[in-house]
Amino acid sequence: MGALLDRLRDAIIGPRRSSALKLHLRGAVRNVTGSCYVVETPSGLLMVDCGLYQGARRLEELNWRPFAFSPADIRWLVLTHAHIDHSGLTPRFVAEGYERDIIAHPATCDLADIMLRDSAHIQEEDAAWAEKKWRRGGRKTARPPGPLYTLEDAEAAVARLRPLPYDQVVDLAPDVRLRLIDAGHILGSATVEVSVRDGDRTLRLTFSGDIGAGESPIIRDPQPPPTTDFLVMESTYGDRLHDRTQARNERFRAILTETLGRKGCVVIPAFSVGRTQELLYALNELEQAHALPPFTAFVDSPLAIGATRVFRKHPECFSRVILDDIASGDDPFDFPGLRMTQTVEESKQINHAPPPYIVLSAAGMCNAGRIRHHLINHLENPNDLILFVGYQGENTLGRLIRDGRSPVRILGRQVSVRAKVRAIDGFSAHADRDGLLRWFAAIPQPPALTLVTHGEPRASFAFRDALQEQFGARALVPELGGALDLSPDNRDLQQQVAEQENRADRAQWVPVTDAGGAELEEA
Repeated sequence: MGALLDRLRDAIIGPRRSSALKLHLRGAVRNVTGSCYVVETPSGLLMVDCGLYQGARRLEELNWRPFAFSPADIRWLVLTHAHIDHSGLTPRFVAEGYERDIIAHPATCDLADIMLRDSAHIQEEDAAWAEKKWRRGGRKTARPPGPLYTLEDAEAAVARLRPLPYDQVVDLAPDVRLRLIDAGHILGSATVEVSVRDGDRTLRLTFSGDIGAGESPIIRDPQPPPTTDFLVMESTYGDRLHDRTQARNERFRAILTETLGRKGCVVIPAFSVGRTQELLYALNELEQAHALPPFTAFVDSPLAIGATRVFRKHPECFSRVILDDIASGDDPFDFPGLRMTQTVEESKQINHAPPPYIVLSAAGMCNAGRIRHHLINHLENPNDLILFVGYQGENTLGRLIRDGRSPVRILGRQVSVRAKVRAIDGFSAHADRDGLLRWFAAIPQPPALTLVTHGEPRASFAFRDALQEQFGARALVPELGGALDLSPDNRDLQQQVAEQENRADRAQWVPVTDAGGAELEEA
């Protein structure tokens, strides 16, 4: 009903006018989660991403804060991709009054369907655990809140998903156009191009989304970005380099061979969407080449199993490499010895499986899910290996283990870390510093301003400097909660850029180190 009334209003009285194109930075600013941006256009408010904060408790508490804008006042919501740090607050957003479409690539719609339901299940489980703990404690503190959102809320959000294929231009209003461009990060990931006609000029604002590393055997490389006036660009790995694919694969083989060869078990915390599928592809290649000792592999994540089914539904996103594999009769996500464990009972049976074996389980940062039980069962065994192949957010359990903390607290228990702990750089679905710079260099004309976001401060400031040094770009690391008038002749914004360039920001980051430097090694 809300969308119909909007169209009728535009047809009868024309779009509402605003004095300027304004951008509100509501998340993923000087950190890597909680992605959310709101654009004020002449025809209404457009939100790009509605993501969940993850990691440190101080960040996760932000998920409970009131929304800066009433959900009922947002006219459009666009998702760059399905990862929960970009989509995970949409159920709460819908529950609190958002009534319009949630626009995303078709593959993102299918992935969000299962991921939002899974996230709601986690929210409900966490709330039930907090309630039980409160009752055991004699109810001496304030009653814990209920879940952040429920399965019913997630289902309501899923019902509002509306698919938009890549490169299809849609007129959201007479003066607002939208296009999604393949970002090459995960299945269905998109760079979002927004064009706004303001009087006799058109302003273009582009959100990079998460930019893929390229050379993925599964999905296509990122498309070149369009000419744009203003760019909001991620910087997750803006201060470091990844191992190249061949070196990464060889290191992966060597690490697995070492542990499997001594009859040890390998536990790999893996993001359910993207990372698990890439690991299955890599294990399939190694198994076909007989490059590893005999082993059994378990995918112990219902979400990852469901996501793999979604991958099979969207060959339009596949790279030429995987399409050729499929044409030759090979299933890139299956091989002899692979077991998918769907139920809790099947998951428990893994503990009784004879070694050696490999377990892929979620969550990738070890902050939830079945991976915590596998860590309890294997961290204290010096014959086993915990292998990190994904980004570990600040203060997450995964980050603590990777950085050498022992003991660590898991599900109320203190667990000593005696297993070997390794990390492989290069499986990341994010572009590294050089990949980000190549993506920026492909823009036909430099933007009037680039806002560097979606990175911890060290990475964002380092990448801002790289843009300035290599391209002479006008770049700014904005502040969380800030609002910027994006008029090209905005002198206040120009002054803000100049002031940040002159400030001593370098205390917040260190220069980039080549991959292999232990202090910067990041999966």
